This record gives sequence, structure tokens and C-alpha cells, in this order.
Amino acid sequence: MMLSPAFRSKQRRSIFKKFLRLFGLPDFSQIYLFSDGLWKKRSFSFSKDGEEIFDDVYSIYFNSRFLLLTSSFQSLRKNMDSRSKRIFIIGSGPSIAKQNLNVLKNEEVILLNGSCILIKQLALKEATLVISDDSFIQKRSRLLNEVLKYVQESGSKIRLCFSFRVLRAFLKEKILLPEGAKIFLFEELLPDVVVQSQASLNIYDYKQRIERNDVTMKIFSSFDKAGVFHCGSVMTVGIQIAAFLGYEEVYLLGFDIGNSNQPRFYEKEGDQVRSGLLADYETGILPFMLLASAWFMKNNRKIFNCSPSTLLPYEVVPYLDFGLFSNE
Repeated sequence: MMLSPAFRSKQRRSIFKKFLRLFGLPDFSQIYLFSDGLWKKRSFSFSKDGEEIFDDVYSIYFNSRFLLLTSSFQSLRKNMDSRSKRIFIIGSGPSIAKQNLNVLKNEEVILLNGSCILIKQLALKEATLVISDDSFIQKRSRLLNEVLKYVQESGSKIRLCFSFRVLRAFLKEKILLPEGAKIFLFEELLPDVVVQSQASLNIYDYKQRIERNDVTMKIFSSFDKAGVFHCGSVMTVGIQIAAFLGYEEVYLLGFDIGNSNQPRFYEKEGDQVRSGLLADYETGILPFMLLASAWFMKNNRKIFNCSPSTLLPYEVVPYLDFGLFSNE
């Protein structure tokens, strides 16, 4: 029986990946993605006045064909001077269902994974969607396609921020990329020993880090040079992006963590995807949030947790009642 060229190519890629795993390479490594026919080439873009060059732009190719040109995080940050000084980052915790989110229609928002459904539910005209986990796309492709179809038909503006690995999942699952959507690609980094070593810190120790130039602060200074650290939750990625873009006030919603065994606010009983938040809390989420709190205070910025019920101590990130924004 003759095997099709596509089947033979798939088998070769599978064998090649098994070979790469022997060397312990993470599956988001460039060489893994290349084996799937996906690769990128660094390009350049210029500011409107033609004077400044942005070098975090990539030409993306898939199966030897040009696919798209990404946008520049650096240019987006350059335009922040004329935008709001505050931003709301929306997670997927069950507490979201009890919040009055209508105020977000007039605010800058970063939506994380499944909270993208709010684009449709609130008829948002503009939003940033951050996806850091390719398994979300595999398991919630119908939800994501529904939202992006709405964006396409409504003419809403959307900024899609994800890693190269997530882009691969978009292509595999045939997820719609709306016309005119701006795609921002970030490098994906594993938390190193600098982050992991903070897991045993007392929740009050982070205050000491404000007093000195601690090496752990590099997690917020490497975004445009190296990439994004994923520390157990997509919220950690959203916070790094908000910090890089220069927002002075960051408000977190749906960052519950402790009730992650319950359905997310957009899920139903019996149709929920397993969460790994509790497993990653001590070694990833908590140490990251200790460093994040220290970084925000050191740089005279503010970060608040607006989740009324959360595993993260309010001594690390102070609580603020989201209902207060409805009275403004």
C-alpha cells in the first residue's frame, strides 16, 4: 500500500520530535515548531515619523508560505501616552459571575483565555486577548471561534497576544484570525531558579526587596529583550504585559485560585476543564506575585486584587472592591 506524502511527512516529524525530547528540549522550542512547518523571521517596522525602528516584528511562515506579519509591542507601548493610565486584567475565576462588569465597556482591558467571551457578552469595541496555553485552544476551540467570529462581524478591534506555540495551536485547530486583528508575538520562557527559589518566602519578605536592586526584578525587565515568564497562571503573563506597556494602575479580576475545582465563570457543571492552579500555586504563582508586588511598589505603580475570594493573601496584593468603579 502506498503511503501518502502527507502521512510520511507527519511520521518523519513525529520521529524527529521524539529525538528532540531525548535532549530535554521544551515543546515550545523553535526547533519543535519548525518541525511542524511553522517558523518566523525577524523583521522591522518604523514609527509613523520614520525615525524609530522597532525590531520585535516577525514575518511568520507556515508550510513554506508567508502567513502574516506580527505587530510590535514596542510600538504599542510608545502609543500608551495617549491612553488610559489604568487597566483591568480579567481571569476566569468563578467570582467573575458575581461582578457587575458593565463598567469595563469604557476601560482598557486585558482578557485572559476563556474570559474572551466577555468581548461578545459586553459588546466590547476594543480589547486585548492574551493566551498562553495551547491546551486552552485545543479544548475550547468552539468558544474561541465564536468570539473571534463576533469580532469579525461586529468590526471590533482586537489585539491578540500569544506565544509561537499558541500560534501553532491556532493553525492546527483552524481558529479564525479576524481581518485587521493585530497579532503580538512574545517569546516564552520557563521560570528559572531565580523565581523558583522564592517559593519558600514569607509573605512579608517581599517588602525587603523594595529596598534593594534585587536580581529577581529582572522578570519585569526582560520582556522586550528575552520574553515572558509563565509562572503557573496566564494571569502572570497578563501582569507582565501590563507592566511593560506602562500602566500605572493594574486591577485583577477573577484571580480566585482557591476555588479552581469549581467551574470557571463561563463553564457549566460537567463541562469544565481541569485546572492546574492549585498545583502551581506554591512554586509558581505565589513567588511571582511576591515579586510583582515588590516591583510595582518599587516603581511607584499600583496593583490590586479585585477578587472578593482568593487564595492569594491580600497582604501580597491588596484587595479593592470592584463595585467602587460603578460609582465613578
